[in-house]
Amino acid sequence: LANDGNATDVLKTTGSAFVYVNEEDQVKEPSVLAIKETVVPVITSPTHPDGAMWYGRRDASFEWKLPEGVTAVRTLYSDKETDNPSKVYDPAISNRSFTVDADGVMYMLVQFKNASGWGGVARYKFQVDSVAPESLKASFPDGVVTTNQTPAISVFAEDKLSGMAKITMSVDNGQPVEYSIDPSNIYKLPKQSSGNHTVVINAIDNAGNISTVSLDYTIQTITPPVITEYTKKVDFDNKFKVVGATYPHSTVEVALTDRDGVVVASKTQSNEAGVFTLLWDKNLESGVYEMRARVLDGRNSVSDYTETRVIIVEKMLLIRVGIFVMNWLSVILIVIIAALAITMTLWYSL
Repeated sequence: LANDGNATDVLKTTGSAFVYVNEEDQVKEPSVLAIKETVVPVITSPTHPDGAMWYGRRDASFEWKLPEGVTAVRTLYSDKETDNPSKVYDPAISNRSFTVDADGVMYMLVQFKNASGWGGVARYKFQVDSVAPESLKASFPDGVVTTNQTPAISVFAEDKLSGMAKITMSVDNGQPVEYSIDPSNIYKLPKQSSGNHTVVINAIDNAGNISTVSLDYTIQTITPPVITEYTKKVDFDNKFKVVGATYPHSTVEVALTDRDGVVVASKTQSNEAGVFTLLWDKNLESGVYEMRARVLDGRNSVSDYTETRVIIVEKMLLIRVGIFVMNWLSVILIVIIAALAITMTLWYSL
């Protein structure tokens, strides 16, 4: 066609020719041929489905669909994204499975061949980290013996390849508690009662690999407060009051339990000498209550409760007024009856 803007046909004549090729001649195929129609594979992986995530397994599987006309496939897995596939499968295959030689960022490379030649190269990124965190150290900054029911624990974990994902801790084989990675490396243990305990610490990297360490520690109980004075009988003349002694600048909690097991509590602070006074400001229904008290210091330590004491709440104002009135009415009634009796006696005598 002429390059005249109209594509004028300038072909006048055609001829024919014979070409002879010896059997010994070999035509070497270039590594990548220029093709008219590019066919690029779409790679998926059941073992490493997300290229942005890390996986702890080295056995890998990859799949792709073979479009119509694909006659051969070239593949390669490499740690270099710029590599080109070199292993040829003819006839074409639609999947490959293998075990990678080392951890790190890898690429699965796949290329199709059809009647037009070799197409574009598909590059699938996958990340492998099969090694647990290299470093895991744990200790109690305040010592393994403490009165704190939620002691602080220092946990240092490091994973050089995929990085740390989280920390989990389980006390005495209880339900594990999950913690996000804290730059300070300081974590609070779940609240426990006094006694000996064992905490199991798991450091988990982004590929799910786990390193584990365990530590023993002891929680010592603090002394309960000493109650020196309390109101045994509460009525309209006096309110419920508790006086005692404990640690300086501590919180004292006084709990009252009624016959139905319902608990109401109130708190007060001890002074610098450890003396505390609680004047109950809540409305108490009439009845019999069991009173107990405990102390909470500034380190989250909690004592046991004191021995149970019984208090009686009587709201008898109206009853006492009624009794007072009834007593006077009784006196008046007796006087009236006596007067009537005397009158009747005199009348009868007369």
